[in-house]
Amino acid sequence: MRSARFRTPHELARLGFDALVEKLGPADALRFLLQYEAGKGDYTKTRRRLFGRKTVDAIVKDIGGRRRPR
Repeated sequence: MRSARFRTPHELARLGFDALVEKLGPADALRFLLQYEAGKGDYTKTRRRLFGRKTVDAIVKDIGGRRRPR
């Protein structure tokens, strides 16, 4: 078993990209990476504004109540 060692963000990016290229090839590795982008804003503030202290169960119940019957 390999011992854990700290890697810099640059090292992680390089190793990750190399692994993607090895498994997917260069074109598909790039296509995969282009699917992701950095988020904007503050998710925690937005979530609190939208949902307050509601539980997941309460949110699901609200969604179910808004669906139109088929």
